[in-house]
Amino acid sequence: MAEMSISFTTGTGMTNLRHNNRELTEKEFNEPAHKHIKRDLSQNNIVIKQESLDEVYEREFGEALKKYNAKQKRKDRIITDYKNHVYHSKSLDLQREFIVGLGKKSDWDNLSPEMKQQAGEKIAEYIQEFEVRHPQLKIFNAVVHLDEAGAPHAHFNVVPVATGYKKGLEKQPSFTKALYQEGNHTKGRGQYREFRKEEVAKLEEKLKELGYDRKLVGTNNIKDMHEYKEIVGQANKELDEKLVSKYGAPEYINETTGEYYDWVEYHNFLEFPSEEQEGQIARETTYAEKIDWVKRYYQQDLNKLESSQKLSEARISELDQKIKKKYEELSKIDFKVSKGASRVSQLENAIDSRSDALAAVKRDFKAYQAFLKRGEQIANNWQQEITGELKKTAFGKEYIRMDPEVFEKARMSNHWFQVKQDSLRQEIRRLETDLENSNRARFKLLDENKELKAESKWLREDNKKLFERLDITTKKLKLWRDKTRKLLPKKEFKAITAVVNTEIIEIMTPVAKVVKAVTKTIKKMTL
Repeated sequence: MAEMSISFTTGTGMTNLRHNNRELTEKEFNEPAHKHIKRDLSQNNIVIKQESLDEVYEREFGEALKKYNAKQKRKDRIITDYKNHVYHSKSLDLQREFIVGLGKKSDWDNLSPEMKQQAGEKIAEYIQEFEVRHPQLKIFNAVVHLDEAGAPHAHFNVVPVATGYKKGLEKQPSFTKALYQEGNHTKGRGQYREFRKEEVAKLEEKLKELGYDRKLVGTNNIKDMHEYKEIVGQANKELDEKLVSKYGAPEYINETTGEYYDWVEYHNFLEFPSEEQEGQIARETTYAEKIDWVKRYYQQDLNKLESSQKLSEARISELDQKIKKKYEELSKIDFKVSKGASRVSQLENAIDSRSDALAAVKRDFKAYQAFLKRGEQIANNWQQEITGELKKTAFGKEYIRMDPEVFEKARMSNHWFQVKQDSLRQEIRRLETDLENSNRARFKLLDENKELKAESKWLREDNKKLFERLDITTKKLKLWRDKTRKLLPKKEFKAITAVVNTEIIEIMTPVAKVVKAVTKTIKKMTL
């Protein structure tokens, strides 16, 4: 019977679900890492499950997280984002990706697409049975790839779920404890070797159903690599893990092209190389290569942060100048508002005073009008009001002969009434003119005050926008400080931030004065 090898590997690094699910952009499809994909065959891929990691964490750990947080009396112990908490944990597994395949590229070069489809279906059956065998390894993404030149293979991702914890959440994602609770009680590295041995046996059954025996080809000397790491020592192991996990240093490198690989890309290179990769050599990166990469990467990042800091300082300086200019404008408006308010106050007092005087004049005016009316009646009818001796002329015409003294008194009285009437009319006209002028001046000042208040409102809104921009710039500076704190040793970070803080204080001191003055001015203008 013909033979084929079985591939079964796993890793806890961040997975590339977009690659696994073929959710790539046109640009990404044309990159070297994805050129081996035959897009016209992607429709043959078998999608078993596609869930987001967030959904799995909410379903599996959401209730346990609520119970844990409800018991906490200190705010700093409350966990708001459990997935992020696990990501930064050294003892828990955020997720784990498995890659399983049947045969190598050379085995499938001369086999039919139908045979490859059958092999893919067997791999899909294996994954579905895997989920039944391991209820504590929750599969959230699983796809069988049949659109590559190499052997049929699958990528499936699991979240391990272990229970019964006394410290922390009662449920936590631990691969070793999940296997232990499923019955695999082997200790240390032997636990995974036992687990792998059982899973490879299940894949061997699927291979035999296709009519092939298993070909033993080893596991890429992984055992020797572990022995080597033990000989080198725990110190080097910790350094290597820190360079990869904390600083993101690449684990593998293509010696031929100089291209860096992550774990999935390195596995694909070994198990499913493209035609372009035939004859190329890939290996693990050395400590020196990892350290050199970290230096170059973070130096570029630090340069970007320094440029961002300089740009932020320039923006703060620009905002400072704009705020100073606005302060000068507000000072002028404040003077105009104060002067206008004083004029309005004086005019309102004058109007109140004249209104009282006008009311008195109106009362007198009514009395004078009555008096004048009576005077006119007397002047027009004095002949009837004053009696005298009735006489006749030589022609028989009647007339009244008055005493000269009485006539003179009547004439003087009429003249006095006429003079008094003219004087009252002039006084009334003067008061009406003064009142009209006062009202006109009052309305003019009220209009000016209304315009000043409108200008004040506009300046207040403009000033608010300036403060918002200043707040954004301040947040960017905070982000710069946080990133710099992670990149630099504590001593160097303190030295740099001390210099930056001094410059910021020099810039912000006049700004604080301006803010105080602007607030005071706006408060006046809104009274």
